[in-house]
Amino acid sequence: MSKAMSAVAPEKTVSVAPSPADTAIWVGPEDTTEDAESAPPAGRFERCGAAGALLRLLRLAALTDVPGRSHGHRLAHGLLLIGLDTAAMVILVRRNVQMFIQSLADGKPITEIAMYTGYLGVIFVTMWASVALAVVAGRRRHGQVMVTSERVLARAAALSSFRTSNKTLFRRNSFLLAAVVIVNAYTVCCTFFLFFNVDNISHASTRDVIHFLSLTFIDCANLLVPIKFALPAIELLAGYRAVADELNDICQAKRLPSISELRRLRAIYVELSETFSSLTDGMSAELIFSMFYGILASISVSLVAITGLLLSNNAWIIFVVMYSLGASLAVLLPCELAQRALNAAHRTHGLLLRPPLQLPALQHELGLFRESVGRDLASLGDLGLFRLQRSSVLSIVATIATYIIVMVQFLVTELAATA
Repeated sequence: MSKAMSAVAPEKTVSVAPSPADTAIWVGPEDTTEDAESAPPAGRFERCGAAGALLRLLRLAALTDVPGRSHGHRLAHGLLLIGLDTAAMVILVRRNVQMFIQSLADGKPITEIAMYTGYLGVIFVTMWASVALAVVAGRRRHGQVMVTSERVLARAAALSSFRTSNKTLFRRNSFLLAAVVIVNAYTVCCTFFLFFNVDNISHASTRDVIHFLSLTFIDCANLLVPIKFALPAIELLAGYRAVADELNDICQAKRLPSISELRRLRAIYVELSETFSSLTDGMSAELIFSMFYGILASISVSLVAITGLLLSNNAWIIFVVMYSLGASLAVLLPCELAQRALNAAHRTHGLLLRPPLQLPALQHELGLFRESVGRDLASLGDLGLFRLQRSSVLSIVATIATYIIVMVQFLVTELAATA
């Protein structure tokens, strides 16, 4: 009987607990359906201070708009801006063509005449084109980008790392507003001294005053185009930095993130990326014309400075001082902001490859995250004709140097022939 019972009784099994190393490799963080499907909580983000002032300035100039709302007065502002800008462009082009014809009749070198007349007013045409495109073609799209940027930053504000990014955002917006005020005041002063001086200001004609107002208006309006790009770009950079800082905190703390946490960060990053792409796509035409103006102005400024040194003429200093800052702003600011966005994408991609995140349970979500970042590394800041990044600045400088060398050779030959 005892033999039969021993045959039926089950055998005892001994269970061995897994080692901590095994569980660290194969056991991922728990994720419930409720966590995975719930929307990430939105924080609070409001444009105030410098950002609010810049946005009101852009809306006043009709360079941006609020989507879905009908604002007749902003349309009137846009038509007024285009009308005044067109009138200023026509006046300046007409004046420069007359100067070209008169100087050519006086026997001056054609290269010197071309650079002092803005290549027969082509510089002013590019300035007018960038502003006209900003009002006509890019106003509503830029308004949609501003709304989307505010929404995605409200989601990023729920991250614990956003406080540092928000402080940086406030500081950069303050610098941007200060730059707008300083550059416009600088432009007005330089234009005034270009047309008048203390000795003949009482003898200034009505035509001189009209030319002064036209040049001041078209310069100040053209400076708003890179500012229009910079305002949302700086905001999106704060979001990129917050996502990267959150991933860095996870890696530094050596804790296991949940799938829902990674999904939340990826959703914020994807929306930031799509908003930045919408910004560059919507402003591609006006940015191309603005940067083309920066290239032409840089060539003209350099040639005027070289000619003034060769002829020992100090009149070139005001011209160079006036146009150098605007040309630098038009070329450098968009490229620098896009490069910082690329740097943030590089940093995020590197953090996603850190060992603390390499768990089998997280690989699917990490793969999607890396794919989103990889698309940014390949195409972020692309305008079609070229890409906004620091290497583009080097190419632009090489192009400017090439044209300067060629035109200086023509100029020296003409000056020698005239002598």
